[in-house]
Amino acid sequence: MKPLFERERPTTLDGIMGQDETVSAIRTMLNRGMSSGAFYFMGASGTGKTTLAKAICTELKVDTNDVFEIGGADLTIESVREFIYTFSLSTWGESGWKILIVNESQALKGQHRTVQALLPWLENLPAKRLVIFTSSESLDTNVFGDFTDALASRCKLFTLEPNLDAFAAHAAKIAQRENLDGMPLSAYRELIQSCKGNLRAALQRIEAGEMLKGGKTC
Repeated sequence: MKPLFERERPTTLDGIMGQDETVSAIRTMLNRGMSSGAFYFMGASGTGKTTLAKAICTELKVDTNDVFEIGGADLTIESVREFIYTFSLSTWGESGWKILIVNESQALKGQHRTVQALLPWLENLPAKRLVIFTSSESLDTNVFGDFTDALASRCKLFTLEPNLDAFAAHAAKIAQRENLDGMPLSAYRELIQSCKGNLRAALQRIEAGEMLKGGKTC
């Protein structure tokens, strides 16, 4: 059986918790008929960056064979070239979309040639092609050196902040449904705070029985 946080991962924009402003902005873009582009999701671990990226794939009805996921540490000039070629080909699914998700893209720090190779591609993406970067480090930190501003200018930027109240209420509902609940809502808020807003980490502790037995949240 998959871990609780995986079983409870939202698959649609409607299921994304605590990121109403970002979800609303993205839904507006999708409803207006976005043709292509790049998103850059910034936020601490567990705030839903990759979940949001995958929910966009669902909303656009992208075939699983047309969704590519890679870690920033594994993205090289060679793989960028491969994605450029792959994204020039027809899709497997009827939606016509291909999407690349680059997780933990801050790992590209120092790989200036790879970032530089991305820039012209992002500026001239074919129709129905989307690249989504997720990062636990803000672009304000000049994470990609001289190429930071250039990359930022090619992406729609979103910052995901932990919503403690929304995360706590969501975690409590999951715990109740899983018969792992034995604490008041205030305890769930303390749990989320102790996890520094990381909902994934909080669900792992709930699955371990912490809220059932009233264990220490630290």
